[in-house]
Amino acid sequence: MNPSFLAKSARHITLASALILIAGCAPTKKTPSPLPSPPRPSSTSQCPPKYPQHFVDATQGYSICLPANVHQTSTDQLHASHSTDQFPADHVEFTGFSVPAGTNLTRKNLTVRPDEDEYNLQNSTPFGQLTVGGVTFQRMTGGEASLGHFDEHIVYLWTHAGKNLYFDFGLHSVQPGIIGPPMPARFNEPAQVKITEEIMKTFRPLN
Repeated sequence: MNPSFLAKSARHITLASALILIAGCAPTKKTPSPLPSPPRPSSTSQCPPKYPQHFVDATQGYSICLPANVHQTSTDQLHASHSTDQFPADHVEFTGFSVPAGTNLTRKNLTVRPDEDEYNLQNSTPFGQLTVGGVTFQRMTGGEASLGHFDEHIVYLWTHAGKNLYFDFGLHSVQPGIIGPPMPARFNEPAQVKITEEIMKTFRPLN
């Protein structure tokens, strides 16, 4: 066999072996792992679409869901329309509730207030109970009449830690037969009671 051929073959083998050794010693390039997907924001409110506004009262210890068109009345507005004795600083009032067209119901509101000695509904009547979120509310109704008008109250009473908190839905209506013409039809009272129940069923105690 040709000696020069053997020498060339040996050089080629030596060079190939060296390349293999160098490649084996080189650090292995790692394939980057895919980045984790960013967490999706979770909803902090369990409000149904019909009552999308989530109101939280940390002072009184509850949350509740309200219709989209409802807003909390400012302190200045309250003092302009009511006496400070009637509406103290630790109460909340919501206005802007929709009323059925073509009826004598002209205004609705929700007032949430703690127990007060002077808070007594005229001719208040027990109206059963409602249990939701582990809380049992005592219900009552009452009314305040004036010439041509009637203010009906549907009240849910929550007794917690030795304190009372009233959820008072006020229904302000004109009296058919007194205000007119034309005479508005009387609003559907059971339907309005059902709405108050739907809202109160979104109630949750914070602790």
